Amino acid sequence: MWDPVTQTLPRGDIEALQQRRLEHLGERIWETPLPFWRRKLEAGGFAPGDVLGLEDLARVPVTVKDELRRSEAEHPPFGDYRGAPLKDCIRVGSTGGTSGVPTFALWTRADLDDDETAAARMFWRQGLRPGFVLANAHPLGVYGGGRSLTSALEAFGCLVLAVGSLDTEAELRGAIDLWRRCPPLAYQIFPATYVKVYEAAVELGLDPAGDLNLHPPVEHPDGAERTITGGTEGFAFLGSACPEGGGAHAAEDRCIVEVLGDDGLPVPDGEMGLFTITTINRDNFVLRYNVEDYVVVNPEHGCPCGETHRRVRWQGRRKDRVFVGDEWFLPGRVARVIFADEAFRTPTMEYQVVRRRENDRLHVRVEMDSSRFGAAAPAAVRLAAALEASLGVPASVDVVGRGTLPRPPYKPERVVDE
Repeated sequence: MWDPVTQTLPRGDIEALQQRRLEHLGERIWETPLPFWRRKLEAGGFAPGDVLGLEDLARVPVTVKDELRRSEAEHPPFGDYRGAPLKDCIRVGSTGGTSGVPTFALWTRADLDDDETAAARMFWRQGLRPGFVLANAHPLGVYGGGRSLTSALEAFGCLVLAVGSLDTEAELRGAIDLWRRCPPLAYQIFPATYVKVYEAAVELGLDPAGDLNLHPPVEHPDGAERTITGGTEGFAFLGSACPEGGGAHAAEDRCIVEVLGDDGLPVPDGEMGLFTITTINRDNFVLRYNVEDYVVVNPEHGCPCGETHRRVRWQGRRKDRVFVGDEWFLPGRVARVIFADEAFRTPTMEYQVVRRRENDRLHVRVEMDSSRFGAAAPAAVRLAAALEASLGVPASVDVVGRGTLPRPPYKPERVVDE
């Protein structure tokens, strides 16, 4: 562990720390004052001088990203929900915009320290160590996540070969040349970009594993459960999984985690609900912020690794729900079925779930190398039958050739609307 004392705190001590920091947060909201969050407290029946405690937190209305967008539009440039004045902030960056119009994130020096401390725990669990050479191909520029990841890795003590988005052939070749000169020990890269780099290296006549330490990009669908994030605007480095698995250990000394149903009420541990966070150690905090991702809190208390912070398993984004009749699915469930068939996961698994107005069946597109694995039509029938057996709904599958589906420079487009 990076910080054994904090990561093994008894549950009672974690909750006592959360209580103290939450009370301080409530005091800041009233005393500063912070208009956006003051309105939230007033809507929950709080008045100046009231203590904001763990037992009372559920009275505060949940905040969603559209409210942050409106705040920024109505109170330019950065809204009236910021916990620190602009003069105290030293970094600005946009969110990824995968759920709509991007918002902006601001950091003070203390916020960056908070990120770097939490990130160090994540990196250590993932097997990274100070002194490693790492590649970072997350977008840079105005996007805040790529720069934050770079600075967190540097603070951890790594040499970071950061190349940003790889949108053009020249950028791909430049990154590959750098990584060939100085092969990274690990890659911080989105799966879709990893595939692009791997395929480009093969086209250049390289051995990706031998020349770049870049191994075939076959990612198990459950790999998405190994990290948990509150987004750039919330708490990017919220947690990661230890070698025992079972979900990502959330940094509960710095963030209060809730899981809510669509009705806004808490769901029991072990059941899926919407990830809602309150950051309690940041200048630019969020209070009961609904990340709009579905998660499950591991119902097992404690972990064989010794960490006491709860484990959270990411399931998917709410915006990516796909309805078939009255049933809905997240793409991760579809991916697990596809992954079971070697023909569709070799050398990489490229698929899309297609949402159509007529939702009488599940529609899936998936790539396959027919020259290696046989004709497309029988493979489509085989996968459709597997999906129907696993999900219990009618399914149709369109098998396409390798390289047919888009390779976006950022996050993969697993759900498309037609």
